[in-house]
Amino acid sequence: MPRHDIAVPSPAQAQAGSRLALENADRHLRCGEALALSREFGMATSHMVLAAEEALKAGVLAMLGEGIELPLRMLAAILTQHKPRQTVGALLALGQFFLATWSDMISSLDQKHPDSSTLEYIEDRRIAVANLVQELNRAADASPGESRIIDVLDWWAQSNHLKQRGFYVDIKDGEWSGPYSLSEFEFNTARDIAREVVESTHRAMSATLEEPKASRGEFVRNLNKQLDELGRRFRSE
Repeated sequence: MPRHDIAVPSPAQAQAGSRLALENADRHLRCGEALALSREFGMATSHMVLAAEEALKAGVLAMLGEGIELPLRMLAAILTQHKPRQTVGALLALGQFFLATWSDMISSLDQKHPDSSTLEYIEDRRIAVANLVQELNRAADASPGESRIIDVLDWWAQSNHLKQRGFYVDIKDGEWSGPYSLSEFEFNTARDIAREVVESTHRAMSATLEEPKASRGEFVRNLNKQLDELGRRFRSE
């Protein structure tokens, strides 16, 4: 069950915690790599899942450290449970995919049509949006290995099970499974995704520190307003 009674860290505590969590994500990456050298791909894969989770936790704590107010129930779930962090990972991957795809489309249109008020721009934008929808449908129907974003979303959906398989021997439907049942391919997939999450968190946290405090403050105020509106149903009484 989610814990709603956690003590919300102060901004200073959250900033310290974010650095420690990101250091721990790096530690899990190193542990996974070391285990993989011994061909212990099961436990190595579990460490990669934990590396990605810790990086996401670090990101959430960094947001708190900047004064961004998250709904308490949401915050409690992310800080204390594995599955909510895995859900956040999938949502971030999907969001990055949409933003990158949309940005590419708009950039291409802007280069072709400097004036966005023309009928040609409006028609080309309509066609581009239709093509984007078709591309998303093709990605959703893709077989394993044919669509990067679908593979990443599938990985996050299975990540808790992967982590458990990598650490424990268990039986399901009369069949035993355990660390020995995970392959080098599964480890490589987990390593690539975990590295991407950890490295992007490092970049985001470094960029935040380099931003002038004035612009950071304005960003935080605007984001808090949006979170308050969008997250009201997640707030505790």
